[in-house]
Amino acid sequence: MGTPKKLLRVKHCGRLGDVVYSVMVLKAYSEVHDFDLEYCLWDNSALKNLKDEGHLYPGGINDDAISFIKDWLEGLDIKVSKYNGQVCLDLDYVKELGQSIAIPYSDIRKWYVFAYPELNTGKLFFNTDYSLIKENFVLVNRTTRWQNPYIDYSYLNKIDSNIVFIGTDEEFNIFKQDVPAAIKNDVKSLKEAEELIKSCQLYIGNQSLFYAIAEFNQVPRMLEVCTYAPNVVSQGKNHYDFVSNNGFKVLIDNLL
Repeated sequence: MGTPKKLLRVKHCGRLGDVVYSVMVLKAYSEVHDFDLEYCLWDNSALKNLKDEGHLYPGGINDDAISFIKDWLEGLDIKVSKYNGQVCLDLDYVKELGQSIAIPYSDIRKWYVFAYPELNTGKLFFNTDYSLIKENFVLVNRTTRWQNPYIDYSYLNKIDSNIVFIGTDEEFNIFKQDVPAAIKNDVKSLKEAEELIKSCQLYIGNQSLFYAIAEFNQVPRMLEVCTYAPNVVSQGKNHYDFVSNNGFKVLIDNLL
């Protein structure tokens, strides 16, 4: 019987998208150094009174958010628990560090290795071990935050593919004003969202939880770059970033 692997516990109470980006760093680290991973998610209910419109789960991690992401994490052989004071690598320190030394806008994943240089393996973990038949739909998530004001999604009305939207009701109602034929898919878990993202022809969105999943799976994806807080920098393959409406139209014409 082999020696059990060491266990690396990490604490996180931030946004779910931040959790996904941290996984790309921590899974790479755990594979290089042969660790098991456990995410201790903090029900950060103290933040619920803060102004935080537009997030899928306002106020950070709560019980509903943990339920939404739990199956996805466990599918990556990551243990999931609720934080109750365990000794952990504190990933929430990343934001404290950013505020104290004014980390510039950059790839979110770099924040973790800025805070903990030992996590820097020079690698990121992506999931490319799957094969799905691509279906005839374009998947969109445009959050109400981090929008580029120069982008008009109505150009999607000219394409032949179906347009499917994932996100909040508010986001969908705003998007539908520009793309009336769009339909909404109400995913119940991040695992379900991932399967939908992996099966679309093309994913389009701004920086968000669902773009993080598209990035994690390296699916063909277009990123609406935020002009004032560009904290998502696409890496790997199949990524197409745009910052202007003309760039958006050119990519749609070329990719569809």
